[in-house]
Amino acid sequence: MSFYTALTGLNGAQADISATSNNIANVGTTGFKRSRAEFGDIFATSPLQNASSSIGSGTILKGIKQQFTQGNIASSLNALDLAISGQGFFALKPSLTSTQTVYTRNGSFNVDNDRYVVDSAGQYLMTYPVNLDGSVTAKDLDSAVPLQLPVTSGEPKATGKIDLGVNVPADAPVVTDLEQFADGYQFDPSDANSYTNSTSITIFDDLGNPTIATIYFIKTQNASAEDPTNKYDTRLVINDTIIDPDLVSAVDDTGKQLYIDRFGAQTTAVPDDNYFLEGKGAPLYKMDDLNQQVESQPATLQGEQSSFDFGEEGDKLVEIVTDPLLFKATREAGNADSDIYWGKDFLTVNVDDGDAPVSINLRPGKYNAEQLASEVERAINEAYGDDKKIQIFQNVDDKLTIDLFKLSADGTLQGLGDSKIEIDLLQDSSVSTLMGMDVEGASPDFTREEFLAHTQARLVDELNDYIYDADGSLGTGAATLGVEDRLFVRSIGAAMDGPYDQPEVVTITHTQDTDAGDTVSQDRYLAHSYYGKRPSLSVYDQKAELLEVDANGDVDADGNAVVYDNTQNTLTVYVPNDFGTPTSSSIRLVGASTNDDFQNHLNGRELRIFENVTTDDYRMLRIDTSGLNLPEAGFNLDSDNISILYEPSQDLEAFFEGATSTIAGGFETFNSKRIVVRETGEAAMRSSDEKSLNEAIVFGSTLIDTTGASLAKLGLPASGTPVVGTETVASDAAAVVATETTAAGSATAEVHTLALGLTAFDKRLTTINIGSDSITADLRGLDHADMDAVVVTLNALPATTAAGVTFSTTGSDLVVTANAVDTDLGQVSVATAETHTLSLGLAAFNERFTNISVGDKTIVADLRNLDHADMAAVVATLNGLPATQVAGVTFGTAGDNLIVTANALSDDLGDVSVAAVSNGASSKVAWVDENNPPIKIAYDETNQRLQFNVDRTVLGTGTGSNFNAFTVYGASDADSTNGLGIPAGGNAEQVLIRGGEILSTEPFIADGEEVQLNDKRYGVSVSYNGDTKSFTVASGTTGENIDANGALGVSTDQKASNIQIGRRIISTSGDGSTDLSESIDLDSRIIGGGENALFGFGASKQDFSFQEGRGLAAQPAIATGRAAQGDLTEVFRLTSNNGENRFNVSVNGIAGIIDIPPGNYVGTTLATALEERINQISDPVTGQTVGGVTVRYSTVDNGFVFQTGTTGDGSTIKVKGAARLGLDEVPLGVGSVPKIFNLVQATNADGIALYVDSEGTVVTTPPEDMVDGYFPLYIDEGELTFDKTGKLVSPKNNVRYEQQAEGFSISLDIDYSTSSQFAQPFSVLSVEQDGFTSGRLDGLEIDSSGTIRANYTNGQNNPLGKIVVANFNNQNGLKQIGNATYVETAVSGTPQVGEAGAEGFGNILSGSLERSNVDITEELVNLITAQRNYQASAKAIETTTSLTQTIINIRM
Repeated sequence: MSFYTALTGLNGAQADISATSNNIANVGTTGFKRSRAEFGDIFATSPLQNASSSIGSGTILKGIKQQFTQGNIASSLNALDLAISGQGFFALKPSLTSTQTVYTRNGSFNVDNDRYVVDSAGQYLMTYPVNLDGSVTAKDLDSAVPLQLPVTSGEPKATGKIDLGVNVPADAPVVTDLEQFADGYQFDPSDANSYTNSTSITIFDDLGNPTIATIYFIKTQNASAEDPTNKYDTRLVINDTIIDPDLVSAVDDTGKQLYIDRFGAQTTAVPDDNYFLEGKGAPLYKMDDLNQQVESQPATLQGEQSSFDFGEEGDKLVEIVTDPLLFKATREAGNADSDIYWGKDFLTVNVDDGDAPVSINLRPGKYNAEQLASEVERAINEAYGDDKKIQIFQNVDDKLTIDLFKLSADGTLQGLGDSKIEIDLLQDSSVSTLMGMDVEGASPDFTREEFLAHTQARLVDELNDYIYDADGSLGTGAATLGVEDRLFVRSIGAAMDGPYDQPEVVTITHTQDTDAGDTVSQDRYLAHSYYGKRPSLSVYDQKAELLEVDANGDVDADGNAVVYDNTQNTLTVYVPNDFGTPTSSSIRLVGASTNDDFQNHLNGRELRIFENVTTDDYRMLRIDTSGLNLPEAGFNLDSDNISILYEPSQDLEAFFEGATSTIAGGFETFNSKRIVVRETGEAAMRSSDEKSLNEAIVFGSTLIDTTGASLAKLGLPASGTPVVGTETVASDAAAVVATETTAAGSATAEVHTLALGLTAFDKRLTTINIGSDSITADLRGLDHADMDAVVVTLNALPATTAAGVTFSTTGSDLVVTANAVDTDLGQVSVATAETHTLSLGLAAFNERFTNISVGDKTIVADLRNLDHADMAAVVATLNGLPATQVAGVTFGTAGDNLIVTANALSDDLGDVSVAAVSNGASSKVAWVDENNPPIKIAYDETNQRLQFNVDRTVLGTGTGSNFNAFTVYGASDADSTNGLGIPAGGNAEQVLIRGGEILSTEPFIADGEEVQLNDKRYGVSVSYNGDTKSFTVASGTTGENIDANGALGVSTDQKASNIQIGRRIISTSGDGSTDLSESIDLDSRIIGGGENALFGFGASKQDFSFQEGRGLAAQPAIATGRAAQGDLTEVFRLTSNNGENRFNVSVNGIAGIIDIPPGNYVGTTLATALEERINQISDPVTGQTVGGVTVRYSTVDNGFVFQTGTTGDGSTIKVKGAARLGLDEVPLGVGSVPKIFNLVQATNADGIALYVDSEGTVVTTPPEDMVDGYFPLYIDEGELTFDKTGKLVSPKNNVRYEQQAEGFSISLDIDYSTSSQFAQPFSVLSVEQDGFTSGRLDGLEIDSSGTIRANYTNGQNNPLGKIVVANFNNQNGLKQIGNATYVETAVSGTPQVGEAGAEGFGNILSGSLERSNVDITEELVNLITAQRNYQASAKAIETTTSLTQTIINIRM
């Protein structure tokens, strides 16, 4: 066995030496892969043999394995020497007809006699077929073909295209701007100054003859702000002939024709299905003329220069008024020099062709130019907005309860108990009366300012009424509120028909109680001024007459009382010494003087004393007249009919009711044109038991108009004798007479029956005449319905016995019977009845009297709010008064007279009179300062809710009221929050009264009718131009009329942006009202027949400027929330937890906080709730409102989409809400204004418009049939356009040059697409042309992907094929067949074929060969090792043989 074992080792060593010898032998064989002998040991054993004592049996050759590692790459000069760097084998065909494919790494190829590429064994190299661009047409072995090289490259080809890439210098000057071309540019190839750079190229004609083409580059434009591109013109010169380029169509990157719409927007597909270009011409539009975009424009209307000078900076202030009493002072009233303007019906505006225009009202105030523009903008957008009025629903929202709390001894808060302050909002107020609204028994709608003013007025009324008992007398309410020592008398006049256009002074007798319990009266003076045609009121305590002083300074009847020195700007007034030194410098000169200077400049005007000089006989009051606009010439006045008022009263004040807004942030006023005179200061510290309350303020005589007519015009009570009733008998024509009859059974009894009955008894008879006797029968205290009691009373009278008669009844008649009377009774009649007739009639009723005196009793009958033309209604009211029942009278009418009849009076009526014909004027004790009420209501624009505030200095701690807290809630029987957000009593919040604390109600939405019912428009803007000193109004939309698909992006008809402005006719003699029946011509640019000099619009204004809307419609801002966390198509519960129901919204910079009432919602209902509340957001400072916002819930996306009503890039919307609703991170939505190009039609050198006819030829005559709406786009012939970065912008396609002439023919396209413009010298980056003469094979190019290209002598470079590269999953399974060539086997698997450089395949290296991967050093080491192994095995055999021989010898 040992011999056999050693023999296996000897055989193994021999095999190893053979493999190593083979490797060494092929060390120079290209592509050869070294082999390695692999051995395994032999071990024989049996199952019963002990393995630990077994000996192996030698070794065995397992196989010879190829080592497919990369061999070294060696360069060569033969392009067909190929190497694969990486994985893969070349595929070869043993013969052209063989179906077998062999594989090799040996890339040593050559060309055989048939021009096939073969290896040294004549096997054919396989390639994929390719297109002209080198791309493979089929990639599989079946499609692969042997590579054969063509000798020639076709027939000669004329140059048809040049690919030219150049870099033109960025810093080159503009050639056409050179001085030598000042009279016009002319290109001359021989003049180097006429071009920037040039380059030449050899091209070929149809016969393959070469010629030189030179391209010249001429810089024509540097980049600018208007056109940020650089431009070069090109010229092609061949054989000294300048060839002009053809018209070049503009194309996109894919080569498709570009079209433009009317705004220059580009497309390759016209949206109009009926559009076609074939056979039609078009205006010539070039891409290079589309160099500047402008935004689409709204329609704008600019007025004439404003009549008011706002100054160079526009910062001078103009005054806007809306109070009817101030209308006469305005420019609109005919005052040409007035700088006061009427704010009502300020402009009539029609935006975007609405069905009807809107008339806007401005808020009163003083504005500079920009502020006025902003205010007009606000007013227009508000008029066109979707704001709704606030509706007070009857029995739901009409009741308001206020409770005030004091801190009790036990530390708890105690309210007013059963005496809470109840406010009925459906009762009249001065605001509702002024508005002509019927609020009682209705559910009226108010604008927000109307609602707040009405509610505040009702609150003031109820606070004042709180101190009265039900019978109209002062009760304990003042003590309850702690205002007992803070009462005052307030007298208010009747509504004036209009402003009284004269000054007047009314004497007021002011009566007050003294500390001793007596009363004291003092005359004070109510001054009504009409200076500057602006009515104003003031009260002075003192009045004095003027003195006349002569030039010598002596008192003289022929002197002057007033001297105006225009040179010293001083006005001197002479008064008696007892004028003294007033505490105030304020005075007024008043009187009936007819002097023009006095009437025009001084009468009723407030003046200020700056010097009070005393002399022995008089005082000189000096007034600085600077800024008073007195005439340039001086003047003097005597004292006739001129008085001086001084010492402004600290005890009485006067104002027009409602002339000042008491609402925080309110602008609108509600001047009732009624004069209020009330006590103030120390006089307003009355208690309810003072004697002088009923006579505290009595209006007396007038100073200027002594007829008393001025009092009526001012609405103040007239003085004089009261209207007294006349006492009459029951029947003036004849007394009620009884009929004498004979009594039954008595010849002498005289029986008289008075047919009076109950009706007569109701006349309250006081005397019965019986013949010449009279029986005084005062029956007024009896129940005359009980006739038996009347008879008993009459029969018991002594006078009855003396007359000898008895009384009885028959039915309802009174019977008088003679008893022992010798003579006839004669006539028995009713002599008198008590009836008083007040001859007032309709005229007296129109005087608005407020009480009636019956004897010493007064019936308080406030009839001011009745329709006094309806006397029946007046009588019904009088008879229903509790005071009437107490006084015991009834009221009736006879024609136009008021009848007063006695009812159960124990005394005679006495005089019946109108105690005070007051023209509606009435005096009342009050405690609330209506101009600064202690409890105020306001509106919180940000949170959309009402707010209440209590003035701590009036009702809080430390005052007589000493209230600590307050609460406000709805009706006492309400069980939930009403429609105004006012909670029910059980949910009302208590707020401390400390100073500034605010009680806020719940948010609510205005759910009345829309403020203005009209087409909705949003985003109108108004601006002021300081250069032209004019205002411009712009529509909130952009664009012009476009039919559907008439422009890109317009899928439906687009209406034009439009604006029309004017003003309605305003009556100059009235109160600023307009005739609403005035017809408005909506076909006119200026609408309405009125004038607005301030804004420069009106019927007479012709110098206005209108710009039509242009372009496309601007787009709104859209904010889109992400998908909600739950399915909002299902009902979900919205709660107030963690503010889930609160949304922060900002629209166009106007922010608001939206609180949605907790409850059940789905996505659509929540969207509706959000939309309602967002659209009533307003800016508390500017008054700008939000409108037109839409909120949509998308069932597809399960999210909310918010869209503004306004459009354009100034439109924004931002929303933040609960993450659960997908509103925690909503991106800001911003609107946009589409940009357009102003199309400029190309012209020739003479400025004549150019067209392109149906043949593509440029012509100057418009073709008969032209396309409409969309036009083909072209580029400037031969012009190169570069952007600021040096990138070529156009042309994107080829520039064509074509010219046919005798002996000359050219049709050439030049592609400049690889050109650039950098700050580098001119250079040719690339140049190729496709023309050639007939050429022969001149060389091969093989790239790394295996693409084989043939070069020909005519410059052609044609792709021949792409080398097939194959690989195997198991390369060691390949079978070697010699010459470093292999075939596939089942072990190697099928070949995977592909392209060189692709994944899994190496790159092709041309001019390179892969050497053998045999490492000669390693192989020599292996050889030595194998040799030693061989020697060792041989020695083992020798030893074994020797041992065996020894054993044999021993046996033998």
